[in-house]
Amino acid sequence: MRNYLRRALKKAVRTSSRLLSRQPRLSALKLEQLEDRLTPSSVFPFSQPPVLDLLPAYASDRINVVMRSPVGSTAAAQVLASSPYAQTVEYLGLGIYSVHLKAGVSPLTAVAYYSTRPYAVTASVDNYVSIQRDPNDPQYSSQWDMTKIGAPIAWDVTTGMPKFVVGVVDTGIDYNHQDLFMNIWINNAEIPTSIRNTLTDADGDGVITFRDLNHSSNSGKVTDNNGNGVIDPADIFRSTSQGGWLDGVDQDSNGYVDDLFGWDFANNDNDPMDDNNHGTHVAGTIGAVGNNGVGVTGINWSLSLMALKFLDSSGNGLVSRAVMAIDYATNKGVKLTNHSWGGANYSASLAAAISRARDAGHIIVAAAGNSGQNLDSSPQYPASYSTSYNNVITVASVNSSDQLASSSNYGANTVTLAAPGVSILSTVRNNGYSYFSGTSMAAPHVTGAIALYWASNPTLSYTQVIDKLKASVDPISGLSGKVLTGGRLNVGKMFDSTTPSGPKVVDAQWSGSEPFTLDRLRVTFDKAINVNTFTSGDIVSFVGPGGSISTSYQITAVSGGGNKVFDIVFGVQRGAGRYELVLGPQIEDERGNRMNQDGDGVNGEDP
Repeated sequence: MRNYLRRALKKAVRTSSRLLSRQPRLSALKLEQLEDRLTPSSVFPFSQPPVLDLLPAYASDRINVVMRSPVGSTAAAQVLASSPYAQTVEYLGLGIYSVHLKAGVSPLTAVAYYSTRPYAVTASVDNYVSIQRDPNDPQYSSQWDMTKIGAPIAWDVTTGMPKFVVGVVDTGIDYNHQDLFMNIWINNAEIPTSIRNTLTDADGDGVITFRDLNHSSNSGKVTDNNGNGVIDPADIFRSTSQGGWLDGVDQDSNGYVDDLFGWDFANNDNDPMDDNNHGTHVAGTIGAVGNNGVGVTGINWSLSLMALKFLDSSGNGLVSRAVMAIDYATNKGVKLTNHSWGGANYSASLAAAISRARDAGHIIVAAAGNSGQNLDSSPQYPASYSTSYNNVITVASVNSSDQLASSSNYGANTVTLAAPGVSILSTVRNNGYSYFSGTSMAAPHVTGAIALYWASNPTLSYTQVIDKLKASVDPISGLSGKVLTGGRLNVGKMFDSTTPSGPKVVDAQWSGSEPFTLDRLRVTFDKAINVNTFTSGDIVSFVGPGGSISTSYQITAVSGGGNKVFDIVFGVQRGAGRYELVLGPQIEDERGNRMNQDGDGVNGEDP
């Protein structure tokens, strides 16, 4: 059943003097101003990270499937066993089955297949976990933010996947940093063919990363040009004549020559090195290498950070360059970018880039800004694009006591949620670490959380990921009326198998202000609705006996209804026959969960 309310009214008329019988039928229901920097921690001298032995993130021979049929059903096991990818099926309890795969079948292929089967609720890879998930990074104890957002709980499920790419649209990244280089994105399409053919994809994930280059299977294939004992970006970011990978050829024909790690849109060259510290700090929160015995940890211990520099050394940049950065990431198939910057003015070109990103299923995470203003009445961009584009997540800043930072912007309609943004320890240039504060520090916590979750659930759409993010916040009383969800990020809850179901319509009553007419529909939801998400734009269609009806709508919450009861008032309808009104599914409850009329556990589905 679709997440729409379908309400049909049949009206039979014999003569104009008789009563009209109404029987409703339910057929279906700028760099934002740079933040305060606290006294930097000491800069660690370079210590050589260990060469990593790659462990698989999930089992290669099985997946887990949650079935709709009764718990322990023999029929369910038989259905799974008869599917094309299954070798054997093991019942794990609580309606969960372990499907052992035939030889050569990729778990991701199997997950994609079973996720679309009508008999399955969900399908997922079987992740490897260990008892101890606190990282051994020496500065981890100073990262209060990681515990606050439930990261250790999430790490019991996954610590990230190297092939998942996050674009950092900022001042660049110090890609040679000892705590970042292993997680720097490599544009595989730009590797010279003669070199690519010699490399081994050590972890078998389909891409070459620095983890692969530092694996024993690639020993001697890439020269340690800087002699520091590891293969890092400095070794390959040099001309082929000097033992590197820069050959002056646009291998992937995207108009950017030798874009190995991203692009510098501020200076229009292929070197997105950070010359400010801001972008490197943001990158560390998202994905500083975890459990490597060095410095700090990111929310993702492993992933790929794409460096998209458009801000100069002073933290200023042009909107046109930000547009190019977003388009670059979108065209590369990247699903997630962080934007810890902002300005006061609306830009049609930036809005168009965000729209293109949305159409590609890409999520934009934006910092709310640091002017202490209500964005609902004083919009700033890109933060305020969240009211127009459902792929934009806007993030406010809280301190360790979950209090909204005094400088943080807010807005019950514009700002999606809050995240830690005060005294955040992360990476800075030249192997350094420092404490920064501001919404620029809050946003990458959300970006990192989305990356960690989406990498483990690759078949989900961007709207499903956002729904999970919003449904998983910790409610904070001081954030009620300040941010849409009324809560602070909790990535641990994102990995909870139970997602709060979105609202649904439980009653609908048609009426007219005059005899033999209709001019309103009163709908009742099962939970309180965020009134700002229920507008005339949520009326998908209105059809009468003569076909589609063009009319205006006025939607108001009924007094005393606790924001559960709403009147939809429309132009007077006098024709006898059947009427149908379709609404949703973007209407949200007060926790930010979209409609779930069919109760299938997936909120906000399109028809």
